[in-house]
Amino acid sequence: MTKRPGIPKDLERQVKIEAGHRCAIPTCRHPRVEIAHIIPWTEVKEHKFENLIALCPNCHNLYDKDKKIDRKSLKIYKSNLSTINGRYSHFEMRIFQYFIDNPEENQIKLWGRELDVLFLVRDGLLKELNNNFANAINFPPALYAITKEGRRFIQAWTQNEKIDLE
Repeated sequence: MTKRPGIPKDLERQVKIEAGHRCAIPTCRHPRVEIAHIIPWTEVKEHKFENLIALCPNCHNLYDKDKKIDRKSLKIYKSNLSTINGRYSHFEMRIFQYFIDNPEENQIKLWGRELDVLFLVRDGLLKELNNNFANAINFPPALYAITKEGRRFIQAWTQNEKIDLE
């Protein structure tokens, strides 16, 4: 039996950064994480970025031991992380997390963050309700509403459906 070598620290760091140092499952997002193999080490006998995902200890057990999370789900979570991270900043993802954590909320106020939400607005996931950028004297917050497309995006992300951004 081949002894399993440890995951290289640089590779572990990349996987953690990909998930924002939180569990990759969007409805969990626990800050304590372990690195899990999507296809088990016993089958692949290698550590590759594409096959590693950050999971909290509970979700890791649900996958490895309890078999309550299936391999296909982990592959979708990994794919969605790649899609989202290639497009949106951590700040934008925290806005999504705000709407996930507060499903009754439809709006968010942001002070001086217009450029930070540019892709959410361009992609139609967030809509600016007022433009106060020109009013630099009082500098009131800009008000944004999550759109139907934004709610669909959150639903797909949290219900483990593949996210496709155009």
